[in-house]
Amino acid sequence: MDREKLIEAGIDYDAALKRFVGREDLYQKYLIQFLADDKFEKLKTAIIKRDAKEAFKQAHALKGVTGTLSISRLFTALEEVVTPLRVENIDEAEKNMEKVQKEYMYALSAIRSEVGVPS
Repeated sequence: MDREKLIEAGIDYDAALKRFVGREDLYQKYLIQFLADDKFEKLKTAIIKRDAKEAFKQAHALKGVTGTLSISRLFTALEEVVTPLRVENIDEAEKNMEKVQKEYMYALSAIRSEVGVPS
């Protein structure tokens, strides 16, 4: 994996590798699992349906995964969705979804490129 490309995409590669005790193979395995994860799509659906509880559940879970994988910019963007959803403020969360979408797509593209998984 190209460390610099992942860093450019907002992924703290060094922190991730430290968290995965230097095992790039293990980290790569979990990045591949992230590509198949459906939490982001479920979050978007819940926002569209204006289901604050489900949106919170999905956003919070996705934030946890991105934290574990050190996908830092997406993690930070998700904080701006999780916080208003905590108090069921779906309007504020919806406003912040544009940044989440951008960071999600950017991270996904970089991960696909670096782990050799086609779009």
